[in-house]
Amino acid sequence: MDLACGHGRHAIELAKKDFDVDGLDFSDYLLKLAKEYAKRENLQINFYKQNIHNINIKKKYDKIFLFFSEFGLFDAERVLKNISKILKTNGLFLLDYDNVFHLIQYLIKHPKTPYRFDFTNMELKEKQKNSKGVRYYTIPELKKLFNDHQLKVISIYGNYEKQNLDINSKRVILIGKKIK
Repeated sequence: MDLACGHGRHAIELAKKDFDVDGLDFSDYLLKLAKEYAKRENLQINFYKQNIHNINIKKKYDKIFLFFSEFGLFDAERVLKNISKILKTNGLFLLDYDNVFHLIQYLIKHPKTPYRFDFTNMELKEKQKNSKGVRYYTIPELKKLFNDHQLKVISIYGNYEKQNLDINSKRVILIGKKIK
């Protein structure tokens, strides 16, 4: 399952490699694009229009992934509860996430960016607006969130080459295994 699949880029590439994959997103427009692209490629992919906070799918998955930093836009507790609900026991959940330390370094090097980091709430916000930002979690916070939802973190990487996570890593790749 490709959560927050958008226009289906990842789901479609996996389906081209003969993986049985579904996609889920809330956007009618992006799902329309995903379905059109899958049809042009002659691929059978189920795309679900659902809110990631209220997933209602009977199917259970061996693997679920959420790419890029959408996780920080969502209510982590609700999303992980839903992921755990549709993930098979011993199934894997991959979370791809911006490394907050790399992000802060970027903001320091680029002071004219329209964003600022609010350390009190661990959020990336627009400088000119007082709206809610994108929430960033530390590794201990993510491990606790995963654990609270029957997901044991089994791997942490700093990129897709499986290099160790450090302050200069652009990404945080966490892989959790459902334990119940």
